[in-house]
Amino acid sequence: MVDEFEQQRLGSLLGESSEGLWIITFDLKVTVYNKAFYADFNIDVDNPTIHDWFSLVHVDDKSLVQAGMDDDHEAITWN
Repeated sequence: MVDEFEQQRLGSLLGESSEGLWIITFDLKVTVYNKAFYADFNIDVDNPTIHDWFSLVHVDDKSLVQAGMDDDHEAITWN
């Protein structure tokens, strides 16, 4: 198990990345790891929603991502 210090250290490293790093849990909670990257996208980086995250998916990928998410999560309303 990772201790609290290691979690903070990992969070700091991820926060410095130039890539958009996030995780979505099975209950659809979105966590953003590098808030500075996402700040330019006009979303609430402290409390992002699945809809915030989905708005950042490239238009050419939205149908594929939506289909994959729908397979695992029947309760998502995309509109």
